Amino acid sequence: MIDTAEAVLHDGTTIPIAIHGNGRALMVPARFAPYPPEEAETMRRWGADPDLGPNLVNGLARSHRVIVADYESHRMAHPAPDTLTPRNVTADLLAIADAADAGSFAYYGYSWLALCGLQLAIRTDRLWALVMGGFPPLDGPYESMLAVTRAAHSMSTQSADVVPSPTADVEPGDWDSVPVQTNKAQTRQFVTLYEALQDFDDSAAEVQPGLPRLAFAGSDDLIDYGPAWGNVHVKIGEPLTTHKQELIDSGWDVHVLPGLDHIGAMRSSVVLPLLTTGSGRSARLRPLETGPGRWDDEAVNPFLEFVSHNWWLIFPLSGLAGGWARSWSRASERRHRRRVELYQLKNRAAEAEHASQAEVVRLQEAHDAVNRRWLEYELDIAKLIDFPVMSDVREPLTVEFLRAKRDADGLRPATPGEITTAARLAEYRAAVRSFELAFDVAEREAKRIKDSNFTEPERQRLATARKLLRIASDSAATPAERQTAYKRARRELDGLIVLPEATIAALEEKIAGILDAPKAPDFHQS
Repeated sequence: MIDTAEAVLHDGTTIPIAIHGNGRALMVPARFAPYPPEEAETMRRWGADPDLGPNLVNGLARSHRVIVADYESHRMAHPAPDTLTPRNVTADLLAIADAADAGSFAYYGYSWLALCGLQLAIRTDRLWALVMGGFPPLDGPYESMLAVTRAAHSMSTQSADVVPSPTADVEPGDWDSVPVQTNKAQTRQFVTLYEALQDFDDSAAEVQPGLPRLAFAGSDDLIDYGPAWGNVHVKIGEPLTTHKQELIDSGWDVHVLPGLDHIGAMRSSVVLPLLTTGSGRSARLRPLETGPGRWDDEAVNPFLEFVSHNWWLIFPLSGLAGGWARSWSRASERRHRRRVELYQLKNRAAEAEHASQAEVVRLQEAHDAVNRRWLEYELDIAKLIDFPVMSDVREPLTVEFLRAKRDADGLRPATPGEITTAARLAEYRAAVRSFELAFDVAEREAKRIKDSNFTEPERQRLATARKLLRIASDSAATPAERQTAYKRARRELDGLIVLPEATIAALEEKIAGILDAPKAPDFHQS
C-alpha cells in the first residue's frame, strides 16, 4: 500500500509525497511517475535510465520505508530564483521528512541532489545514513558549477533570435548542439544556490559522529563544456579518486566506478547494488534479508559509450529529453513565446526598478513578528528550559537562525523610504524570508527534541530549576524564599543552558519588582 502526503516548502509551494514499503525511513528525491513512451525512448538513446525512479523505489521498498518526493521536477515547475539557498533546501527536505512523519531518515541523492544531502547532513542530526552519488563530498566543483550556471542563465535570458533553435540533425551525445530550453527563473535559482556555496569549505564540513555515509561516482565523470559555456571543466570522479583514502579515513565508504560517466553511474542497475549490498559503514542500508556483500569495482560493465558534454548536471534530464522528443516543428512557436516574454520583461523592467514602500512596510512587519516570537524565549526562562535548543549555540539550526537574524537586522532600513531600488528590496525580502524560515526550522527542531539531548540527571536538574523559578516569581513567597529560590535555580541551570543576557535581566527585574512591591495589609490581624 502506498501512503501519500504533502509538504509545504520554504517558498509556500506544496510538493506531493509518496511513501512505499516499511522499515527505517529513507528519503529518495526522485521521479516515480513513468515517462511517456516517446520521451523514455529518447532518454535511452542518450544513455539515460527512464525507469530510474521506479526501479530504485521498488528495490529499496522491500526493506525500507521509502519517502519519494520529486524535488528536482518540483523546482523546475516552481522555481525559487532568489531563495534556493543551502539553508532553504535543507528546510525543504526537513519539511518533507516531517510531512512523512519521519523523525530520523536516511538520504540518497545524485548530482546536485547529493550536494543537497551534504548540506542537510551538516545542519541536522536526524539522518541515520547519507549516500552521495555523482558529487564528491570533498573538493566539490562549486566554482566551476557557478560558472556553468551563470552561462546557462545568460543563455536563458537571451532573445529567441540569439539562442540557437533546435535542429533536426542533433545526434544523441552531441550535447553542445542542444540549446538551453530552461527559462530565466529556472536557471537563476541554481545561480543562487552555487553563489551561496562559494564560501563553503567542504574539507571543514562536519556531520554527526558515526553517521554511515557512502560516496560514489564514475571514474569518467568529467564534464567538459564548450566555448559557449566558458570552456569549463567540471570534475566529479577525479576528486573522489584523489581523496579516496582521506575520505575513508574520515568515515566514508567510497566507490569509484570504472568506465562510467555522470549518466552511467546514476542508472538503477548501478545504484541498487551499492545501496543494497554495501559493505563496511554503509552496510546499514542493505535489506535485512541480504547478507554482507561487497561491490566489486572491477565487475562493473559499461552500458554505453557515454558522452562527456552532459551539461544537464544542474537541470533534470527529463525536461530536456522531453523537449528533444517533441516535434521540432514547434521550435517557431517557442521562439515566438520567448519574444513575447522578452517584450513583457522589458516593459516591466522600469516598474521593477522602484521598490514598493508598501511591501517594505509589510516586510518590516514580518521581521518584527519573528523578533517578537524570539523575544518570547528571551523573556520567558521557563520556555527556554522547556525548549533549550533555542539558546544552544552548539546546535547548527540555532546558529543558522541567529545568523539569519543578524543578516535581516543588518539589512533592515530605518524607514521604508530608504529602500529605493528593486535590487535593495529583493535583498531585504530574501533576508526576511530566510529569517522567518530559519526561526521556524529551529523552533520546530527545538520542540521535537525538547530536552532529549540531556541525561536523566540533567533533566532532573532542569525540572528542579523550573520549580525554583516558580517560587522565585511567586508573590506569596517571602523575600528570603524568593531570593534563595532564584540563586538555587541559577546554580541548577549552570552548565546546562546558556541564558541570554536579556533573559537574565528580565527575570531579575521581575523578581526585584516582586521584592520591592509593598506588602498587602493583613485584615485578619487582631
